[in-house]
Amino acid sequence: MYLDRKISLSRLNRTVEKLGKGGALFLMSPPEYVRNRSTRHTYRQHSFFNYLTGFNEPESALIINPELGSGKTVNIFLRPSDALAELWEGRRLGVDGAMEHLAVDRVFSIDVLWQKLPELLKGAQEIYYEFGQDPRADLEFTAIVKKLKDRTQNHTAAILDMDRLAGALRVIKSEDEIVLLDEAARITELGFARVLDSLKPGMNERAIYGTLVGEFLKNGADMEAYSSIVAGGPNACTLHYTENNALLNSGELLLIDAGAQYRYYACDVTRTFPINGSFSQVQKEVYEIVLNAQTSAIELAVVGSTLKDLHQQVLKVLSEGLINLGVIKAGLEETLEKQLFKPYYPHNTSHWIGMDVHDVGIYKEGDQQIDVPFAAGHYFSVEPGLYFDKGANDVPKELRGIGIRIEDDVLITKDKPRVVTSKIPKNISDIERAMDRGV
Repeated sequence: MYLDRKISLSRLNRTVEKLGKGGALFLMSPPEYVRNRSTRHTYRQHSFFNYLTGFNEPESALIINPELGSGKTVNIFLRPSDALAELWEGRRLGVDGAMEHLAVDRVFSIDVLWQKLPELLKGAQEIYYEFGQDPRADLEFTAIVKKLKDRTQNHTAAILDMDRLAGALRVIKSEDEIVLLDEAARITELGFARVLDSLKPGMNERAIYGTLVGEFLKNGADMEAYSSIVAGGPNACTLHYTENNALLNSGELLLIDAGAQYRYYACDVTRTFPINGSFSQVQKEVYEIVLNAQTSAIELAVVGSTLKDLHQQVLKVLSEGLINLGVIKAGLEETLEKQLFKPYYPHNTSHWIGMDVHDVGIYKEGDQQIDVPFAAGHYFSVEPGLYFDKGANDVPKELRGIGIRIEDDVLITKDKPRVVTSKIPKNISDIERAMDRGV
């Protein structure tokens, strides 16, 4: 399925406007990566490439240069049709198919990319490019750019960070994108519901992980949006734990950070569940602190406020909670000033979400680095947490090994925030009710 031609044209035209006079874009697809010997990892196109064209094959490139003029501005390079290769690896769109299905001006075989590139970047004084995907391509591109001298100023064309351009175009989500994000959230909800139905002591984290991913795929997801975290007990105190292969013990908690990808759009949710179906008293106390921090932060998510506003609110609530738990032996002002909360809450509260789970888009703007104010269409996470490492001798014994995070995806509207993932239970009573087997 290719991107609707009208949507693609609109996005390409906006890109041309952003590039302006003397600007150009050179976007390579990421290479395929070997998994082991003759097998490869499942391929995923570069998000910005997909955003602009809907084209998802490897060995491709996109060059947009307004200086080339109407009918020549948008150029794509791709693999030519090859009956034998397609027999083994699947259909290719090919040069002729690209002209029919993609909203581009000209199509070339990828075989002539480096030969054609100098003329397609002609007149460009600033070129948006992303280094680090393919070292060989980086070397070829850099060598070509060094030869592109401006005729009047006699300087080498400047190379700009691709994310600056992609972020300016993608950080505000369109209605079409919101539909896809809603579907990614719906699929994610089904995965979490299945986990709540099946979770019990004695299971392995891997079984829960398999349940999640299986449910995602069964309900139409492309794949998981990122490497899922399924962390039982003290494993939850490792923020990016992805081993997902330990026994789940009664009396401990299970932290799940996972989301489905649907047509390249990501969902990102975290929930923390009691493995035996009931929170202990101390688990409830910590959980309510984190939940109150999240709820109060989401209430602030309105047009004109900022991610920093949300983060400061979370820090205040979590710090008060840590003081009340006896973890921090200081007042609120000193706790915030000296960041005494850091060992127990080391990460930020939010990040943009879109085609990438940590999506493009600036967080500060201007010479004074002012925090970006919310506008309708901003889409982001709100994910406070508290983590008490098992070996942390500076906290009460009953807290050690507890890691709790609660995360939802939030859309800014002109009126109030919409919590897109709100159907996934997160109140203690709702979670315990959903896990009640009647035993």
